[in-house]
Amino acid sequence: MSSLAAAPQVFRSGGAALRAGAATAVITPPLGASLAGYFTERFSTDNHDELLAKSLVFDNGRMRVGVVLCDLCVLPPEVVAAAKFRVAREAGVAEEALLIAATHTHSAPATMHLFQSQADPKYLDFLTDRIVDSVRMAVARLEPARIAVGFGREESLVFNRRFYMKPGKMPPNPFGGIDRVKMNPGVGNPDIVKEAGPVDPIVGLLTVVNASGAPLAMLGNYSLHYVGGERGGEVSADYFGYWAAAMARHASADSRFVAILSNGCQGDINNVDVRNPAPRLPPYKKMEEVAGTLAAECARVMKGLKFTGEAELGASREWVDAGVRLPPVAQVEAARQAIAGVEPPFRDARHVFARETLIIAREFPKTFRTEVQALRIGELFVAAVPGEPFVELGLEIRAALKGRPVFPIGISNGHAGYVPTVRAHEEGGYETWLAKSSFLDKEATPLIMEAMKRRLGMIGA
Repeated sequence: MSSLAAAPQVFRSGGAALRAGAATAVITPPLGASLAGYFTERFSTDNHDELLAKSLVFDNGRMRVGVVLCDLCVLPPEVVAAAKFRVAREAGVAEEALLIAATHTHSAPATMHLFQSQADPKYLDFLTDRIVDSVRMAVARLEPARIAVGFGREESLVFNRRFYMKPGKMPPNPFGGIDRVKMNPGVGNPDIVKEAGPVDPIVGLLTVVNASGAPLAMLGNYSLHYVGGERGGEVSADYFGYWAAAMARHASADSRFVAILSNGCQGDINNVDVRNPAPRLPPYKKMEEVAGTLAAECARVMKGLKFTGEAELGASREWVDAGVRLPPVAQVEAARQAIAGVEPPFRDARHVFARETLIIAREFPKTFRTEVQALRIGELFVAAVPGEPFVELGLEIRAALKGRPVFPIGISNGHAGYVPTVRAHEEGGYETWLAKSSFLDKEATPLIMEAMKRRLGMIGA
């Protein structure tokens, strides 16, 4: 079931001038941090580039709306809640009007206990402070501004990573069953039949300039899981950081310019073309190439933008109580037997997911409360979807708005695991395997999407 929040705040700017401010705060952890994104735990040994919390705040004299993107794999709901609470009191951005999301780099510190990676509570306290700092600085830098929204397409970078395979060629999953879909079957695999889903090649760009026309900030939106290709043990913002640097060059911006790339509905999308083998590249080269290609399309979009100094701002959120797939007794007992006598760290997928099953059974409630949020910034609507939503959900949001500009932003406002379609749940595959990374039941997705459309409707979509 879904519990509705209080009535949304929606204000029109009228003749009041729009103001905007942007800032960054470093969130790189000390060396030795547990790194997220893989089955086994890794620890940082070097920093390739700094991780940042990037904030962009708008004020039309009646309301403030803010967006924060963190160079992290996921964000714990507790950190999001604590940061929103403090920002509302210290920076004047209401909790329902502040979106906090992760980019989904897989070379960043663990912020939750996912698979065998563990979060450091001290780092979470530091992260909360830095998110709040970034918003406070952005508010302190508010100045008269103009904004413009544009969209482009970049189809060469995104591929659905779930595939139907030839009969008899699907290996068993870690629970002993046979799925109908396989994730990442391998480049050049002759047993691939076809992709199990679409992609979303749309790239969105919200550009902000100050009163003199100098670039102040930009918020991009693109659905791509991440790129990877870092050196083992190194911390990196992945291609999101390379894109930001490329956009600063395209905009001929100074050092205070903030470029933010948000991730879309990317739970089943990656940058691997399994049908066309690619040459092996040095570390970070692939990130740089992907970022450069996307930035070039964004630069093209920038040339046709028309700016306005007035903007309606709006925000609305709703809490959804979604069901959790608690494992049956027989599955729990099978999991217990599977890892009996096996010492961690676990490397076999059967052992990894057996451990996950036991944790879900022991620690998870029957329902999980997650936040669904919609923002409005001028003509642009922002659909903040929790967890890692499948691309079909972003396409559904676009269709619901019937051509009106929208940024679907996934991994928003706290970790909720994968958010597959109902069909994907029935087909199986990694994204549906029961774990701390995938625990919502298949009815959660329709609930989240219904709530999302309600919130967008409340702010004028």
